[in-house]
Amino acid sequence: MSFRDKKQTGFFLEDVEPRVIPYGKKAYTVPKSKWDNHPLAFFPSPLVGLALPARRTDERSFIRQTVRGSMVLNAGHLPDARTGEIIPVKMPSGLMARQALVSLVTMSVKQQKADVELDGTFTEWLRSMGFRSTGANLRKFRTELAALGLCSLQIFQKNGKNYQVFNGCLFKGLNLSLDETRVQPSLFPTQISFDDDFYAHIIQKAMPFPREALLSLRSALSFDLYCLAAKICFTVPKGERLVLSYADLQERIGNTDTNVHRFAAAVRHTLNKHILPAYDNARIDILPKQGLAFHHSRPPVLKRGLKSGDVVFF
Repeated sequence: MSFRDKKQTGFFLEDVEPRVIPYGKKAYTVPKSKWDNHPLAFFPSPLVGLALPARRTDERSFIRQTVRGSMVLNAGHLPDARTGEIIPVKMPSGLMARQALVSLVTMSVKQQKADVELDGTFTEWLRSMGFRSTGANLRKFRTELAALGLCSLQIFQKNGKNYQVFNGCLFKGLNLSLDETRVQPSLFPTQISFDDDFYAHIIQKAMPFPREALLSLRSALSFDLYCLAAKICFTVPKGERLVLSYADLQERIGNTDTNVHRFAAAVRHTLNKHILPAYDNARIDILPKQGLAFHHSRPPVLKRGLKSGDVVFF
């Protein structure tokens, strides 16, 4: 099979160059010599158009619904570290949950293993994601990891008159350790195992992004809008455009309890200040009253650190 065969659906596991990772119906190629230290990050493609909650919520279920797909996210439960009583865990939300999921998926893709050992210190991991290693951030990070590991998920993707349904969870299991160094003891994950079906989907369809670009995004909205723009711009046919109204964008990546006009203003500000500088190949028009018009564009590439041919999109 040719390395450029668009029907390729997985890694080349043999010791050959290069490795090919699918990107929707297209693919990019990374030479094996660059793989181990290559500054790329990966994110599950279904969650690009159906984002996690943007901010903390007390709801136990969270629903995203669009024309082409829907997602239902359910928060999980955890034993109390002191009493053993089962208690509810919050819904994963915000930028930290997104960056944590990127880190976990990237480790899984690069190691080609469903089981991810959370080695090293959480402080180092937190810094690697661009967060300050304060006590409050460390506690929040552990909380988001537990929330991701314990939530359940349903994804409905429309295909013509039919729906493809993923019904399960991001992770099939996790090991929890007891932290007794704090006044309030807590449990935190030391190993996470991706659900088999979700891991298979990651290996086949995880979307690649420049790691430095994702680290430059400092809000849930900028993260979601960047990933969504990359996915849409790359898949829109040449010579065509896709217009998403601000209401559509809000259903996909916004807080539905926010006024749509306020959300539209935030989208325009975020696009100009954060998205276009990080994704300079993007061809996106702002339609003040309608929404955003996405044109076919080259996918994101690193501005530095790559030689010609290191990453090839087709």
